[in-house]
Amino acid sequence: MIQILITDEIIRKHEEFVFGENAIDENRLLRKIKVAYENQNNKYARNVYRYILDNIREIILGDIETLTKKKQIYSYLVKSIPNKEVMERLIEDLKIFHKEYKYFYKSKGWNAYLYQKALGINICPYCATQFIFLYNSDNGNTRGTFDHFIDKAKYPIFSVSLFNLIPSCKVCNSDFKGSKEANITNNYTPFEENIIDYMIFKRDIIQNQDEEISPTTVVDIKKEDKDEIDFVSMFLGMNEDFNIKIDYSDAPSDIALKIKGNLELFHIEEIYNAYHKGYVQDSIRKAYLYNLTYRNQLLHSFSQFFQSEEELRMAIMPSVEDDRKNILGKLTRDIIYQETNGFTL
Repeated sequence: MIQILITDEIIRKHEEFVFGENAIDENRLLRKIKVAYENQNNKYARNVYRYILDNIREIILGDIETLTKKKQIYSYLVKSIPNKEVMERLIEDLKIFHKEYKYFYKSKGWNAYLYQKALGINICPYCATQFIFLYNSDNGNTRGTFDHFIDKAKYPIFSVSLFNLIPSCKVCNSDFKGSKEANITNNYTPFEENIIDYMIFKRDIIQNQDEEISPTTVVDIKKEDKDEIDFVSMFLGMNEDFNIKIDYSDAPSDIALKIKGNLELFHIEEIYNAYHKGYVQDSIRKAYLYNLTYRNQLLHSFSQFFQSEEELRMAIMPSVEDDRKNILGKLTRDIIYQETNGFTL
């Protein structure tokens, strides 16, 4: 629900982390891989190490499409090992990537905290409903958990791959995704550009109570049975006779498949309907409060505060850039925009 950008500076720092001074340190990843290759006698296992060494830069710095291609070849090479014992030992030995990931937690110069800070995100990019606070001091520390889009347990060589490290909340990362295997055909990562542009939050009128998106698998919320829907109250934001839906009908088929996959994987609509209908009601009331006449009055009465229509718009509606810092930014923007007919002055 939030797009985040890996800048050239972030890539440079992560590259230095693996291929700089650490490259010759016997306790660090690159040197360990070379030693393991040199000491490996089984030709099939040596092929795996040789592939890793030949492609290590792309494994560490490649985008998710590149990593997916590397994953397929890596899997083929591992599965080609005829001796099961050799295969299992190799997979166990490749957990040196896991150790490097743990080293990345708090290594000097470049680490998990500095990475999240460089991304400039304090909100889970998957759900946009949870803070992933960033705080690091001698008295305590916290940050977002890292989702490995390509599962690091099954594919350890991608444990410290930059585009495979997605700051996220515990609910999305551990409770919902867990060890489920995502892929670039059926899911998207927050690093992929423009996908969220195809996703629009909408308020969908419930014609009868059977149509309500039930959050019973998430929380135990029960509503009193009603004989009919009060449409006037619903439109004015006075009741919850609506579903929060995410419309992606204008998305190309390949992108629509990715969006559908993420909505299901992270239970997005269920979570929003369980916890954020009240927030939508407040947004609707604000939309009516900031009607056209009132907005024009604000613009002319407080010209010292609002130099233009755009400044007034920014004061009322959260910007896309603010989504990385504030929860429910896109939900707020989409609902208010619809309720104010595009927020035109």
